[in-house]
Amino acid sequence: MLAFIKISLLNRKIHDIISLLREGLLFDETETIMRHISYKPLWHTLLDKNMKKEDLRISAGLTTNMIANMGKNKGISMETLAKICDALQCEITDVIELTEEPPKEDE
Repeated sequence: MLAFIKISLLNRKIHDIISLLREGLLFDETETIMRHISYKPLWHTLLDKNMKKEDLRISAGLTTNMIANMGKNKGISMETLAKICDALQCEITDVIELTEEPPKEDE
């Protein structure tokens, strides 16, 4: 019975928090900025080095899925980022950037 009461109270608290979130009372939306990953620097770096995506895939030991995910601006692992930086002999800022606007696919 005690467990049921605790669960009921927890559900009520969760419902109250959701209501506050919907009303914007829990936080100021103007202070919340969603940042997005962009691989735009990577595509520029490849152009500067006269390389294609396939050249990068081979030299960094990446899969075609990893390249496809980057083309869709999806996240990749830090290990993959390190492989790319090693293969291109560049810094991480030459590969990714964070933007406030969602980047377009294959940008």
